[in-house]
Amino acid sequence: MKKINLFLDSGAYSAWSKGVTIDIDEYISFIKKNIKYITVYANLDVIGDPEATYRNQKYMESKGLRPLPVFHSTLEPYSWLKKYIDEEYEYIGLGGMAGGSISKKDIVPILDEVFEKYICDKDGMPKVKVHGFGMTSLELLLKY
Repeated sequence: MKKINLFLDSGAYSAWSKGVTIDIDEYISFIKKNIKYITVYANLDVIGDPEATYRNQKYMESKGLRPLPVFHSTLEPYSWLKKYIDEEYEYIGLGGMAGGSISKKDIVPILDEVFEKYICDKDGMPKVKVHGFGMTSLELLLKY
C-alpha cells in the first residue's frame, strides 16, 4: 500500500462562509479513524473568536490529539499568536487570508509585522514552522 501524507484542514473557513457549524467531536472522531493517512491536522478554529479557537485547541489535545494551532493574522490580536509561540508549538497555521478577503498590498504589512516580531528571531530565522491558509500568491510564499 502506498503511504499517504495528508494535511487535513478543519474546513472552518468554508463552514463559516456558508453559515454551517462543524461538530468538534465528529471532527476528532474523523481524525482518529483516519490518523494513519494524516500527517498534519488543523485545529477547528472559530473565525473571529480567538478564545473559542484556543478552547478547541485545548479540547482536542485533551482527547489525545495534537492539532496545528490556527491564528487569524488579519482578525485577532497578536497576543494570541504570541501565546501559541510561548506554549512552544512548533508549527502554527496563519489564517485570515482566504477567499480574497484582503488584498496582497494590505496583507504585506501585516505579515511583515507577524514575521518580524513573532515568527522570526532577531536574526530573521524562524522560531516556528508556518502554514499560510489561503496563501496562494507565489510572491508571498517566496517572501515568507
